[in-house]
Amino acid sequence: MELLLRFKPASTRKTRLLLAGLTWSLTGVGLLAAGIHWSLAAPPWRAALVLGLAAALGWVKARFVLRGRAERNVGRILASEDGRCAGAAFSWQAWVFVCAMMAAGVALRRSPVSRLWLGFVYAAVGVALLLASAVTWRGWMRLRGATP
Repeated sequence: MELLLRFKPASTRKTRLLLAGLTWSLTGVGLLAAGIHWSLAAPPWRAALVLGLAAALGWVKARFVLRGRAERNVGRILASEDGRCAGAAFSWQAWVFVCAMMAAGVALRRSPVSRLWLGFVYAAVGVALLLASAVTWRGWMRLRGATP
């Protein structure tokens, strides 16, 4: 156990908020980029429709699902002490969920589902993550001493 503690990547609360914000934002950008790429293979009117609907659904998911989760995560990090593992940017349950979502993404990409539908799903989730990441970035700014 001492060996594990010796090599633990200890971090401050500010660092964990930065890591959480980067994780949400960069994952959102990657998923949105893949979604746009796959959607643009369709005729322009169809791609525009799919991406517009994905943006609307992403907003709904961010507002009614992910925002609350992000607020709880920021609260958990702010209530914790400095010196915890950098991986504590998310709870262990959240890490399990991340792994499950990655597996679902792999399964979807290997499935016979059309790239247009995959584009819709990926773009919607990407928009949701990007929008909800604002909660984490506000928490990081507050902890830095800058008030947005």
